[in-house]
Amino acid sequence: MADAAARQVSDDATRIALKRAGEMAAVFMIGDGALGVLQPVRHVDLWRSPIPAVDGLVRPFAGKPGRRRAYGLLQIAAGLALAALLRRQPGGRSIDQKRGPSRPTRHSPVGSQPSAR
Repeated sequence: MADAAARQVSDDATRIALKRAGEMAAVFMIGDGALGVLQPVRHVDLWRSPIPAVDGLVRPFAGKPGRRRAYGLLQIAAGLALAALLRRQPGGRSIDQKRGPSRPTRHSPVGSQPSAR
């Protein structure tokens, strides 16, 4: 029984870690996309590099701000799509759609817990 509980805790921690990693990827995609849309020349120039592997990632956008803007819009859309997927729970419910009263968490603001009545 204790092994099952420990396994559940481990599975929960892994699931949260994966969601956090996915969220970080979504934030990066949205932010990088926004910079690419708003400041394409400056953003590409910043990432030019003497290292061929690094420079190869931005070389297709050098001197082509319209191409970088289009790619930026694609990054924003992909980041938002990823974030939307991360909100879903098994069964198609959103993480934000809870059943019944919410349970207190250590991150809840003071006074936000439901009363015990």
